Amino acid sequence: MDRSKQAVAERLAQAHYAVEPSIELIVRLESDDEQNIAEPIKLLEVNPDTVASGIVPVCFGPHPASGVFYPSIIVEVTPQEYQRIVDSPSSLPNGWRLGKKFDRLMHAKVG
Repeated sequence: MDRSKQAVAERLAQAHYAVEPSIELIVRLESDDEQNIAEPIKLLEVNPDTVASGIVPVCFGPHPASGVFYPSIIVEVTPQEYQRIVDSPSSLPNGWRLGKKFDRLMHAKVG
């Protein structure tokens, strides 16, 4: 199993797509500290079924038994909130920036 941050981020994104079918898009949030193993994997999830509440990071610890070897932060936003972030990337906290978009894989095995 690939333990790189990028591979773990991909698995985590696919797991979230699998359990929450209404998610339209998942984008990795990046910072200047991504090479640091203590820096969490950060995912921005665009979900029309969520409540518009701004950027509210939810933090999780690593869960090696599930193949998640790094802490993670999930931020869930509405499509309208996402568009505001795209239009004004500086609205992201902590120097975060939009990174790779994860496509939903139809037959991905997760876990």
